[in-house]
Amino acid sequence: MFPKLESPAHTKFVTSEPKTKITVKSLKMDAVLKLETAPSNLYIKLPDGRFLIVLRAGNRIDHDRLNKYAGRGVTTLYSSEQDLVDVDVSDVADPDKAKIEALEKLSDAVFDELRVLGVTEKSFNHAKAIGKAVRNLLERDPVLSSAFAKFQDLGREDTRHSLMVSALSTVLVSSMDWVKPATHENVAMGALLHDFGLFTMPTEILSADPSTLSVVDRKILEGHAENGRALLAQVKTIPEDVMMIVAQHHERSDGSGYPLGLKDFYIHPLARVVGLANELVENYETDRKAGRRTSLRLLIEGLIGAQASKFNRDLIKSLRSMLESDILAK
Repeated sequence: MFPKLESPAHTKFVTSEPKTKITVKSLKMDAVLKLETAPSNLYIKLPDGRFLIVLRAGNRIDHDRLNKYAGRGVTTLYSSEQDLVDVDVSDVADPDKAKIEALEKLSDAVFDELRVLGVTEKSFNHAKAIGKAVRNLLERDPVLSSAFAKFQDLGREDTRHSLMVSALSTVLVSSMDWVKPATHENVAMGALLHDFGLFTMPTEILSADPSTLSVVDRKILEGHAENGRALLAQVKTIPEDVMMIVAQHHERSDGSGYPLGLKDFYIHPLARVVGLANELVENYETDRKAGRRTSLRLLIEGLIGAQASKFNRDLIKSLRSMLESDILAK
């Protein structure tokens, strides 16, 4: 229950003419928290339908107070449309809209790359549909959407990498016996968020060449997996499978991975898939930067030839099967 800030008589939208209709406009809590001053009188809505004023127009935003409401599950504030006549509400209500649109455009570009790499139309359409469903889930959760917007601030290449790992993970899982749609969505979501913990890393470590990092700095960088899991643990809607993918996507079946050096069946099954997809995408990015033409078929053959011992035998078996399946273009 919200604390009683003012008496009900002062919290309803009222005018001297009872029949005048007051139109209420909603504002996202995350958006208001980014402002310095209130653009209008701002209210929260009580369970009985009354409105309780929390900020008056022109006053400085009390971030501590609003964060307490957010902690109680309040995601939306309200004002009357009349109060907002001179305010550009579109930007206030959805400040991350540009990033969402940018994400969609980048996702389309990534799927164009996936098509060029040589997946069949059926596999391409399945991966794209799952990817769209997962991004919709992300956008509908205000906490997760805002956090992913911060991740996007790391740069286009980090976002592109995550989108590609997500798309390829969906292609890989479609070659297995896992048929539940929720499993495919969890794989795609975990892959999209696998590097989520990177935005907790110091800038000087992220911007450095990994090969030049000290032992201490490399350990800090390797902590991004657990940091990402810890961040997602605060989001109630995130499935446990997704958190395990984020925590273990760098673990390898031969024990050479990090952060815990887990071996084979101690690694979550979905994390094994995303870890394999991540490796394939990194190999692809190496070829792309070097200007070498490649295909998913060549990437898979190369991994089987040089890196098979790092991954679960059943996964490698699935890769071999993919080479003869209708998932890859002949």
